[in-house]
Amino acid sequence: MGPNRCVRLLFLPTTSMATPLSSSVDSSARNFLNEQGIASESHLEVVSNREGRAVCHLHNEGLDYTIKCFETKTTELAEAFERELQFYNFLKPLQTGKTPLLLGCNPSSGHILLTRIAGRGIRETEIDSKAIKEATSFILAINSDDQSTSANTNKTALGACQTIGEHLTHIAGLVTAVQQHLAEVNPQTRAFIEDELGPIWQKVLGSILNQFQTASIDVDLRLEQAHQFVSPGELGFHNAIITPEREICFVDFDQAGYDDPARTICNFFTSGPIPPKEAHWDSVIDAIGTIEQIDPTYAIRARILLPAYKVARACNPILKCLREESNRLNSPDTSGHSKTQLVTVTNRARQWLIRANQGL
Repeated sequence: MGPNRCVRLLFLPTTSMATPLSSSVDSSARNFLNEQGIASESHLEVVSNREGRAVCHLHNEGLDYTIKCFETKTTELAEAFERELQFYNFLKPLQTGKTPLLLGCNPSSGHILLTRIAGRGIRETEIDSKAIKEATSFILAINSDDQSTSANTNKTALGACQTIGEHLTHIAGLVTAVQQHLAEVNPQTRAFIEDELGPIWQKVLGSILNQFQTASIDVDLRLEQAHQFVSPGELGFHNAIITPEREICFVDFDQAGYDDPARTICNFFTSGPIPPKEAHWDSVIDAIGTIEQIDPTYAIRARILLPAYKVARACNPILKCLREESNRLNSPDTSGHSKTQLVTVTNRARQWLIRANQGL
């Protein structure tokens, strides 16, 4: 049976220069569209295509859709598909009005059909108190006390943390991963890793452990399931669309599931190219604090952990750049070492380390 043609149409903005679909993914996507009652010869506009995930837009019989394709041959991608699908099913009875609508899926082939959201990406100047309120309203809606009994999810968010120690272990792993590239980087980047990243992380880590000890909070104590909440995954304005009506909608939920609220909050303020300014911290903390199941120490936990997540924000882009550079150098058609790109990324990472140090 085809999707309900009476749904409110939503649109997603397009991204240029996406890698074309492989012949196998293209064929599989068209078979899925045929199952959904949509002409398989419809033009597929590739929005993004990387790391085994593809997003395409299409137009058929006057309506616009988005199709997400997961190459579910690996456990990681299969789990990402399951998280995203379950989260969209979870959203259905909640009717938040803040996301695309699920129209169809095929778990065996890894395809999800959605409505399309009209609009564009958010500009930095638009991340104001109204935008913050819309983001927190979305969090409140998916964690509301009056959720329908049919709104349920049992998935754990990707990288979810149940102890403070797990937060710190994950970030320590990112620092170590960057340090493992020391032998192959340029002198400027080597100096950054040895003289700035390592020492500042040790300072941040020591300060965090001391603060939790002073607050008599056990870093190995597991957060009870009842005190976890539903996280949309990588919540941030880089995964949001502003509509012509100036409403903000959110997309991309393949990391969604239950998690420590502190992790979602810290990621919100440190993820993506345009995270919110820290001046909005209190309003987010106050809003999340109204959720019934939130534990009384979540605000303290989030504040103390924030500098660690700033270190993680410094590590992630430089680590991605280093790994991509290693792949290029090991490729037969490599064009050589991209020193300029690495220096640029390193300079941006340095700014996050400065913020982490200042936040102690």
